[in-house]
Amino acid sequence: MSQNKQSNPKSKKSQSIISSKPIKTTKSNRKTNKSSSGTDEIQKIKEPMETRIRNWLIVFFTGILAFLTIRLYETAVQQTIVANKSAEAALVSSKAAEHSIMLAEKSLKIGNRAYVCVVSMAPNQIVANKQLNITVQFKNYGKTPAYDINILTGSKIGGTGIYTDEINMIQKPGNIRNNVLPPSEILTFTNDGTQIITKEDEINIMNGNKNWYAIGKITYIDQFGTPHSTRYCFVFNATTKTFNLYDKYNDSN
Repeated sequence: MSQNKQSNPKSKKSQSIISSKPIKTTKSNRKTNKSSSGTDEIQKIKEPMETRIRNWLIVFFTGILAFLTIRLYETAVQQTIVANKSAEAALVSSKAAEHSIMLAEKSLKIGNRAYVCVVSMAPNQIVANKQLNITVQFKNYGKTPAYDINILTGSKIGGTGIYTDEINMIQKPGNIRNNVLPPSEILTFTNDGTQIITKEDEINIMNGNKNWYAIGKITYIDQFGTPHSTRYCFVFNATTKTFNLYDKYNDSN
């Protein structure tokens, strides 16, 4: 019994000693804790740095994109300016070509159209109580025929000249005497002789005391479809008994 009693205190003592000993941390545990703590600190440092780098890269590439967009815009503007200048140059060139064509066409027409003019005028008779009539000859000096020829003549005895209201007498349509007048050919026309002169008029015309005026107009169309006209005005010369060109109303187009 005594032996059993002695053994029990020892057992209790050993248990109390075991239970009262502090738990020792091993080196490996300490290393693990330190490693975990260091990794966290590195992670805390690394995350802001990555964010800063990412933000910097975004700003950098955004700047490059903006620069390239501006350059692209400037290039597009320059191309638009060049295109506009090219269009303007093409328009100017087109107008110049059109003008050249018009000049060439005009020159062609001028050089090849018909030109009808008076080549002679002569009195047929100056006799009292008879009709005055005049024979006029026209010639086509152009290179192509004249078409739809219309001739009208008139005369006036006395006065000092021909005036506007008198020249208007020949503006009314005359009689178509010939439909075609070829180049270099002559057309002869005699007026209707509607004016009857008195004996006094005959004497005054023949001795030069009264002027005798012969006026007229010929119209025609050239081969290009353009209408033309020639006006003429002559005065009788009592000395030569011929007609001389009057100083007005002799024109053509």
